[in-house]
Amino acid sequence: MYTTESIKVALTQGSVQTSFTVYTDFMYYTKGIYQHKFGAQEGSHFGVFVGYGEENGVKFWIIRNSWSPSWGEAGYFRMIRGINDCEVEDACYLASA
Repeated sequence: MYTTESIKVALTQGSVQTSFTVYTDFMYYTKGIYQHKFGAQEGSHFGVFVGYGEENGVKFWIIRNSWSPSWGEAGYFRMIRGINDCEVEDACYLASA
């Protein structure tokens, strides 16, 4: 598992691919900071970390999704950062030249 700090450092060099567990509630995401709350495990999915931030004291990752620009926040979603929600911080893939 990568740490939040190591992912942030990697983001200074480019994007970071991740895989995470998808639960039913993720299918209903439209905006805001996602944190798994309910539903069965539906499978897994890939996304790309492109940044991070904090809103009202809640730290989050900015992740690009592949489901189209009409999904979520213009094709992106924000996921709570630092608690490995949905195992998003477990399986990161960094490109190397």
